[in-house]
Amino acid sequence: MENYLGYQFIEGPDLIAKFQQQVNQFPIDQKIGVKVSQIRKIDGGFEVISESGDNFQGKVVVISQRQTSPPV
Repeated sequence: MENYLGYQFIEGPDLIAKFQQQVNQFPIDQKIGVKVSQIRKIDGGFEVISESGDNFQGKVVVISQRQTSPPV
């Protein structure tokens, strides 16, 4: 990845590690790897329902997906 928010060049895994280091400085509840079945807009934010039926609420939802590079 080139020139992402101040990084001249950085590989994806290194960028993820830097994001993780920054997020870990704050008391943020992280749900990594939870499979989501539904996201609903509610007053003041969002409600996320996992495939296992757990409900989570927050002001922000960060959606990401893993993508592998095509073979070179």
